[in-house]
Amino acid sequence: VGTDGIAVFQCAGDRERVFRKEIFLFKDAAELRIFQTRQYYLGSYAGTDYAFFWSDEQGKIVYRFMGRYKSEAGRPEPNDPYHFMLMAEHAWTMHLMRDIERVLAEDELLYFPLKEGDFIRLGEGLLILDQGGKRIELHGDQIEKMTIGDGVISIWEVGARKGWFVSEGVHQFMYHDLGNARFFTLALEKLLGIRL
Repeated sequence: VGTDGIAVFQCAGDRERVFRKEIFLFKDAAELRIFQTRQYYLGSYAGTDYAFFWSDEQGKIVYRFMGRYKSEAGRPEPNDPYHFMLMAEHAWTMHLMRDIERVLAEDELLYFPLKEGDFIRLGEGLLILDQGGKRIELHGDQIEKMTIGDGVISIWEVGARKGWFVSEGVHQFMYHDLGNARFFTLALEKLLGIRL
């Protein structure tokens, strides 16, 4: 894992017998999505499947890495390739963070895709959520808090109410639907002063 991308080389027996050689440069992608699914068989934990998908601006997958580990607590063995992917995610996020200063200087908004055309945009003190054809614009002082629980991100407006049947001022979306999710959390803190 490097600042500009990742390289995977696998060999069998000795270093001369390379059967997998992949080089992926971050400049070729626009978005990372991560999926994890815990598998159970007859009520017993069977393993966790994971996938890291980088895609370009047209949504075409340009690099994928998939695997499986066995740790119900979510702590794979130290030599599991999952840790390699976590390092790749961190390097990708740092690659994207370089863009924040330019965004601030040029008064632009960062774009974070959700699903089915929905999206979030972030700028200095501003969050725009476009979801289901409805758009809300919130300035930092209009957001009471943002929370994450059970894979759901919730945006609470000041004075929001959440009940069993009616909620007002609470906007939600699934974490796994958010492209560049880790970058989103860092940008949210830097641009709006909100920690998720």
